[in-house]
Amino acid sequence: MISDRELLSNVEPHGGKVTIANGQDVEIRGIGNLELFQKQLKALYMPEFSNNLLSVQKATKDLDCVVVFSTDDVKFQDNKSGTTIGEGCSKGGLYVLEDKQPNVNKAVGSYALSSFWHERLGHPHLRALQLALPNQKFQDHPKCEACILGKHCRTVFPESSTLYDNVFDLVHSDVWTAPCATRDQYKYFVSFIDEKSKYTWITLMPSKSHVLDAFSKFYYYVLTQFGTKIKILRSDNGGEYTSNAFKEFVGKAGIVHQTSCAYTPQQNGVAERKNRHLMEVARTMLFDRSVPKQYWGDAVMTACYLINRLPTIHLGSVSPYEVLNNTKPFIDHLRVFGCVCYVFVPEAQRNKLEPKSIKCMFIGYSSTQKGYKCYSPTTKRMHISREVRFVEERGYFDKKNWENLEDLVSSVENASTLRVILEGLAPGGDTAEKIDINEVENVESDNGDSVEVEAVVDSESDVNEDGSSSGNSTLDPVETAVVEESEESGPEAESLPPLRRSTRVRFPPEHWRNTRVYYNNQAVAHPFQNHCTMDQFPKEHQAFLSEIDKHKIPNSYDEACLYDVWVQAMLEEIKSMVKNETWDEVDKPSKKKLVGCRWVYTIKYTSTGEIERYKARLVAKGYTQKHGVDYTETFAPVAKLHSVRILLSIATNLCWNIWQMDVKNAFLQGELKEEVYMVTPEGVNIGDNKVCKLKKAIYGLKQSPRAWYHKLSGCLLKNGFRRSEADHTLFTTQGENGIVAVLVYVDDIIVTGDDVEGIKRTKGLLKASFDIKDLGELKYFLGIEVCKFENGLFLSQRKYTLDLLEETGKLGVKPAKTPIEDGYKICPEGEPLMEVKQYQRLVGRLIYLTITRPDISFAVNQVSQHMQAPSKHHWGMIERILRYLKGTPGKGIWMGRNNSTDIVGYCDADWAGDKGDRKSTTGYCTFVGGNLVTWRSKKQKVVSRSSAEAEYRAMANTTGELVWVKAILKDLGIESSEPMTLHCDNQAAIHIASNSVFHERTKHIEVDCHYVGEKVEAGIILPTFVRSIDQLADVFTKATTSKVCDDLHGKMGLLDLHQPILRGSVELKIQSEDQDTRVNPSGQEVSILAARANKKSGQVEHGRPV
Repeated sequence: MISDRELLSNVEPHGGKVTIANGQDVEIRGIGNLELFQKQLKALYMPEFSNNLLSVQKATKDLDCVVVFSTDDVKFQDNKSGTTIGEGCSKGGLYVLEDKQPNVNKAVGSYALSSFWHERLGHPHLRALQLALPNQKFQDHPKCEACILGKHCRTVFPESSTLYDNVFDLVHSDVWTAPCATRDQYKYFVSFIDEKSKYTWITLMPSKSHVLDAFSKFYYYVLTQFGTKIKILRSDNGGEYTSNAFKEFVGKAGIVHQTSCAYTPQQNGVAERKNRHLMEVARTMLFDRSVPKQYWGDAVMTACYLINRLPTIHLGSVSPYEVLNNTKPFIDHLRVFGCVCYVFVPEAQRNKLEPKSIKCMFIGYSSTQKGYKCYSPTTKRMHISREVRFVEERGYFDKKNWENLEDLVSSVENASTLRVILEGLAPGGDTAEKIDINEVENVESDNGDSVEVEAVVDSESDVNEDGSSSGNSTLDPVETAVVEESEESGPEAESLPPLRRSTRVRFPPEHWRNTRVYYNNQAVAHPFQNHCTMDQFPKEHQAFLSEIDKHKIPNSYDEACLYDVWVQAMLEEIKSMVKNETWDEVDKPSKKKLVGCRWVYTIKYTSTGEIERYKARLVAKGYTQKHGVDYTETFAPVAKLHSVRILLSIATNLCWNIWQMDVKNAFLQGELKEEVYMVTPEGVNIGDNKVCKLKKAIYGLKQSPRAWYHKLSGCLLKNGFRRSEADHTLFTTQGENGIVAVLVYVDDIIVTGDDVEGIKRTKGLLKASFDIKDLGELKYFLGIEVCKFENGLFLSQRKYTLDLLEETGKLGVKPAKTPIEDGYKICPEGEPLMEVKQYQRLVGRLIYLTITRPDISFAVNQVSQHMQAPSKHHWGMIERILRYLKGTPGKGIWMGRNNSTDIVGYCDADWAGDKGDRKSTTGYCTFVGGNLVTWRSKKQKVVSRSSAEAEYRAMANTTGELVWVKAILKDLGIESSEPMTLHCDNQAAIHIASNSVFHERTKHIEVDCHYVGEKVEAGIILPTFVRSIDQLADVFTKATTSKVCDDLHGKMGLLDLHQPILRGSVELKIQSEDQDTRVNPSGQEVSILAARANKKSGQVEHGRPV
């Protein structure tokens, strides 16, 4: 309470009264700011008061201090540093604060200086800080919460007493594995520590198989720069150090390789402790500025840079840098990792109305150039520049805490009392200033951070030698640099993704600047643009493809938090869960297993290519559930992809319109009967030791699909629909005006038929029963791009393929003509592959790609047989498939309008094709209405004694498939009494199928194989001989030449409409059973035009337009 108006600033009117000790009421005239000890306090203005009074309680709270009273004086001490920030004396029974504060600025400045240097140097302990800066006094070293979070550890084992006289007499090495990948998809780093100097070098790696490459580079680096050789290498006995190639290298180099005993990491203690030290510093720097985890690679590189320059008592209070180079390191240029910085944009690269700098995050020091490494999370580009302004007190990713979800969803009726806070989200306003990057030659791409071992002979030339120590200083002259990922030019690379090398970046055209496009350096020998264009598609479909190519879906929660649209999508998902009362907040049960969860992201598009919504799903990790405890019955409402293609072929042939609908929060519709407890989702805070007890089913739970399916099917069946017995996700209803078909794939629904009014009623029914969106005509379904032409549909997974090639670093490799070499036989043995999970993940993605790419089915079948124990040989096969995809990213299936619903099948077998177990491979494909709808490549379960037996088994499998296809067509109201044609190129197998009499040569064949004979007798199947050169199933059983592949793929209806249009006269031969037809197209665009010209004559061969 202040009576002197001059002590206050920003005084505003304020009412009220205060009763003093004698009972008198004194009026409050206003409220203003009182400056005390360089801080602002709110104070009441009461001019009628006789004295200025200070509340001790308010002072301790607002000033964050303690007040110490003694007989003669009073002192105010800062809680953090313990320093005295103010004092007063005792006068007339009161404590009076003195006006002068000579020590306050000094105390505050000392604390701030100590804090900044503590953060700049990577959070060292006080002793190291004092050794590094002996001229500075750090008497009141700040206590740092980030240090406690990042460095808490156990006691260490005793060190070895053996001493080494020279540098590189002994080098320690170890590999560290990260729980998540960097933004450049690195998951490991290998460290090399010199025993004498304690200097450390590290290299980031995508896989452990790169250890030999990293060590060989380090070996020659030491030999060239220091003129000495490594004598002893000490490591653990991991497979990356004990491979034959590694042993051969160290043996030829004359290096003694010492390895630790099994399960005894203490024997490699120097490297283990160094990696721990590196991660402590890196983790602490990440925590200190709230930097997302995918930047751990930059943090580790920076930590290594700092540790090498910090004095240590193990070296007599000098730094490793000084021991190795005989000179003290220069540290005035150091800045706080993760802080906000602004990179200057030269005048030549901007106009007069554009900003002079771009906002970035400081992430380290360049080892090859004199400049700071500054990264823009918004533009995903790296800048290496000397002209940088730093705001060290502010982190780029400072946390933005959201209000309680109760406030967010206050409009939701009956919202649960669950308190949810999304934390760690990037500020929405941190968008990069617009600059003309089209002319910038020195900007680093997102994946372009050079991963070279840190140079030690640069004499500190990587940053400003004469730089200022001020946090906002400007370095001069301007020098901006770039590092960009390299593109492979051939198949010789051993692993994915490749290591990066420095080169200049090429930028996309003006209209692509703010979009996400697949763009690689045009200077590479094999740019992917030579194999993928949109010229042959209608303009509206080109626009649609351009729209879906713009946006990249985040792979992790941390990545999603960088963008406001995904933050909002997560908030919407939680809002829906609160509205549906999905879970209750409960204490963590002691004897219950918790189910994990994660965020999954996708984008829903309308038929025009516009974004209908950004979709964030909270998905439970259902694979951790135990049957009989966490769930009982399951059923997944997932349509067979065969059914999808059959439905599209029928709709195309019968001129049906095809519509797509999307259900919002489909799995939240079902109630849970079992007790299921889930861990708190990322970004959600419901208190310590609290978990979510699920009341409703969510995505990922084993029982969730059953709950949703039960509700959806009940709605359809109640309204006159009939469920298909061949595929329970297909529902049909027949009326006077025609048929309506509904196909369900989780929360994506396809609606088609020839009853226009019935389709409208069905859409209305679904919208009334569920929260559902009508996305218009089918354009993009499960990653499949659907383009509608006048005479058919084209299905491809172009975007999915390009995403896969981009992820694996294969956009610039030399294409292969076939997915597997001609006559290739897989080798069952070989050097074990270290990255088994990466292999399994890639095979899984390739399997999904076979939805529209039957041309890779046999190759994928081969690599999928070795999921448990793959070798480097099998890894090479995957690389071959990726190289083939590089040359045919837009290849897909043509669904022609052939005015037919006939069912035809082809089957083949490669007898004893596997040289390991001598088992045969079955291959088959089926056509509906002249369009390819199903296919398979599968190894047979038993060894066949003859080629006829192998072919007969293939016929049995194909017969089962044909009968199933016929059942689907029956459900769609299409029946035929004509037998289905089954083409086989083995006369003996056809004879066995046509003659049901058992004899000596066939009695050992299983009874179920003779199922084909029954169907032949019943007139359902008609076996027909086909020449081997016309056997379409041949590509599913063996590796063939590129000429044979192209010929058979064309006959199946596999086209690559994304290939650039051919110029000149090219003669294309199309062979049918009745005649040879020759056309003279100028590219595949004319192939479709030819199909239009021949539409009336119906000249079609299995869906391919001729």
